Amino acid sequence: MTDVSFSLIYNMPKTNKKKPVRQRLLVAAAEVFSEKGYTAARVSDVVTRADVAQGTFYLYFKSKEAVFVALVEMFFEELLVETLGQNPASGLKDADAMRHQICQIWRTILVYCRAHPEITALVLQEATALPKAERAVLAANYAKAVDALALYCRETERRGITRSIDPDLTAWVIIGMVERAVHYAVFVAADADVDAIVADLVVIELNGLLAPKQHTEDEGRWA
Repeated sequence: MTDVSFSLIYNMPKTNKKKPVRQRLLVAAAEVFSEKGYTAARVSDVVTRADVAQGTFYLYFKSKEAVFVALVEMFFEELLVETLGQNPASGLKDADAMRHQICQIWRTILVYCRAHPEITALVLQEATALPKAERAVLAANYAKAVDALALYCRETERRGITRSIDPDLTAWVIIGMVERAVHYAVFVAADADVDAIVADLVVIELNGLLAPKQHTEDEGRWA
């Protein structure tokens, strides 16, 4: 785990100078990257926002790339801990328990990302414009999330709760769904009720799109 979380950073006193310098730099970097775009942002922009001397930045981070890596890894690590880390498949007994757990996971993701729109924007909206090395950092963190989700899928299948589908494929598809759902909840419908969005997402993820009356004999293998 990283030495500080986004919750800690953003819940500190509002007066900037009361925050430890490293936390101030991380908050400033997230805001500047979100506003200017990662490519256009400069270290000088970050230190101005953090209200520290430029030389101070290099006491904590070697480069703009280093602070980017710290932000992205913090974002993914904290989300994984708060979702799958707090909701292991090993504790599930049946489909109802899983449905409740998936609701909790979706709600945690959306509330967390709405609380941290700057870093969410960096991860979701800046990816295609990032240099190769930074894209690799993002890809590695997505892969880590996929691995954790694939393990969850294997466990729910082992327990007879979910059907037998390639867990790696399932994990990648769900991660794609998470990415687009977060974009919708944070940047498209920021005022929409979280619980209403969660309810729809759980239906899509666990039940699919067909209404019950549309089920056919062939669907036995999907049940």
